[in-house]
Amino acid sequence: MRARRLVAAGVLAAAAALASPARAAEPTDPVGRYNLACKHALAGERDAAFEWLDKAVAAGFGSVDTMEKDPDLASLRADARWPGAVQKARARANPCKTLPEARQLDFWVGEWDVRDRAGRLVGRSSIQLILNDCVVLESWSGSLGGAGKSINFWDKQHRRWQQTWVDDRGNVTEYTGQLVGDSLRYATSDGRRLTFSPLAGGRVRQLAESSADGGKSWSVRYDFVYSRKEP
Repeated sequence: MRARRLVAAGVLAAAAALASPARAAEPTDPVGRYNLACKHALAGERDAAFEWLDKAVAAGFGSVDTMEKDPDLASLRADARWPGAVQKARARANPCKTLPEARQLDFWVGEWDVRDRAGRLVGRSSIQLILNDCVVLESWSGSLGGAGKSINFWDKQHRRWQQTWVDDRGNVTEYTGQLVGDSLRYATSDGRRLTFSPLAGGRVRQLAESSADGGKSWSVRYDFVYSRKEP
């Protein structure tokens, strides 16, 4: 426990002295593995140091700031293997940034004017990446009133997209979806479908449909085009 507190405080050399090889060998102990990497680096044993850094990252270590500032690892930073070790740690610390599926809806991120197919302004929408880029947050405001928000994220456990929509009247809709071509298509369990498609010029189409026959045929509920707001 004391070793973990020292690592959190940045006193890594002292933490390394407290960590036992037996503890470091535990597959779920990234701190112990990192401490062994520090120990080998201080001893000039760079091959072993990089080996234990890889093991630490594989076990969950992702503190890039610690790696880049820790004096115990100074001897490793000129090594050609160092950038790769940092990249692996950064990916561990920011899993959503490097997960391809989690980036499939990035084309929708931005500040938008939203119009129907006749060109009438129907609302404005702000789409932001939040929670370390793990969630796409929608904030919608209708031109004639009404507002709502949705959170959109890649569900790693079920390997699908999830959207939860809530409006200012307390209505809640749950969608799940997948990438179809270059479009992200959501659907509900009661016959509604929502498709987001990138268009030329950086625009986005949002097509809402419903089916009364189990998906054999679909009718359009609305068909909107998102255009980026002028700076």
